[in-house]
Amino acid sequence: MRGSSMTVESVAQELRLREIERAVALKHTWPNLLYGQLAIVIWTFYDLLVRLSDWVAGFHTVNPLTLIPLIAMMPFAVSPAYGLFRGVPPRLQFLGWLWVGTLAMGFSVAAVTHNLASGLFDVFDFGLPMFFAFWLVRKELDADAMIARFGGTIIWLAAITSVYGIFQYISPPPWDALWMTVSGANGIGIPEPYQVRVFSTLTAPSTYAAFLACSLVITIGRWHVRPLLNTIPLLLNGVALALTLERSCWLAVGIGLATYVLFTARRVRGLLAVSVGIGILAIIISSAAVSSPHVQESILGLQQRLDTLSDTSGDVSTRSREEQSVDAIDEAVQHPFGFGLGVYGVASKLHTFDSDLPGWIDNGYLARLIELGWLGFVGYVCVTFGAFFFTVARWREYRGNSAARSALAIALGVQAVLLVLDASHDHHVAYTGVIFWLCVAVGVVPKDEAVASAASRSRARFGHPAYHR
Repeated sequence: MRGSSMTVESVAQELRLREIERAVALKHTWPNLLYGQLAIVIWTFYDLLVRLSDWVAGFHTVNPLTLIPLIAMMPFAVSPAYGLFRGVPPRLQFLGWLWVGTLAMGFSVAAVTHNLASGLFDVFDFGLPMFFAFWLVRKELDADAMIARFGGTIIWLAAITSVYGIFQYISPPPWDALWMTVSGANGIGIPEPYQVRVFSTLTAPSTYAAFLACSLVITIGRWHVRPLLNTIPLLLNGVALALTLERSCWLAVGIGLATYVLFTARRVRGLLAVSVGIGILAIIISSAAVSSPHVQESILGLQQRLDTLSDTSGDVSTRSREEQSVDAIDEAVQHPFGFGLGVYGVASKLHTFDSDLPGWIDNGYLARLIELGWLGFVGYVCVTFGAFFFTVARWREYRGNSAARSALAIALGVQAVLLVLDASHDHHVAYTGVIFWLCVAVGVVPKDEAVASAASRSRARFGHPAYHR
């Protein structure tokens, strides 16, 4: 009996020691993560800064300020420059090499077939977010700590932008109204009260809705930490997402939340958070509809938008996507090596080659097929889907560890959102690319190994007497 008692006591003491080590390790790691949070803040607000600049100094098709977030990402690429994959987990090394090879292939074709500038811009837009994951895994945090730190940042940034987005819907600011008028952006409404498809501080409803969809999955996953406090961003983000009128994102949120609930160790809490969010959101919308005719019109518009999900026969955008799919397959057959990076998206403003290809396409997978060719497209799909399966594999390794499994479930839910949304727009690039690679980092870092390593370094560095065994 005495031996059993000592064994239980020693196990309990070891668990307490590990918790103390983890707290000390994280305490000394947190300040080093501030720049990563700053980079996410820059991605969130730089488009608003560009619109304010255009409002003050005049509209420019290509504004140098669009380079701000890419410049902010440069330190993540420079830090591992002397040992690109040193200290990077093998699974992330595999995804990184495959991503680099795919982008190199697309850039090579771009350099030969059209303007070098557009291809180079896309290399940075797709490639720099990958280095964010490289930088993050070198901090040797566990999966739960990564989600707590950066997921929390995303949650509250989404809440702030939701407030701005709701204000934008009720009374569009002059800089947003100017941008909607002169940019030639079609399908986002008109710059009049209650006539805007909300895009908030970002550049388009689709991009903003994708950001909100990811934040909602993270918010549901973190809701149990501070239920009352996290209900605020949950409701704000839900209202703003509805006002974007992005049907694909509504579906993606459902799939992302289903993925999270399937994998989380806290299924009951996850379902409770979803139910609470939907219930309170329904009460708020119903109350507002009774008091405001504008809200009634908005709800009617939402209902009409939802009706097209079940009946697509009269939907113009659905027919357009079907035509684009046929054309894209024809182009891919005629040009098996693709046209190179920079044909679609923001970078398309920089290329100068003559082509019958449109400057946009409502399908990220088809866009990559046309740009990268068949071989590059296979590399792109292997990275985006491979990250999901690697995260599932890591999840299977943590049986009995509810905190790690819940963090990995959040990462899987966000990755599922982005995989679904890539069928409508590009969502593994730029800001959503940063969120994707954050989830990749969460899915490849071993929890216990990271904590042990960070804790041992903290003991050696700071010489705390409580940690000398």
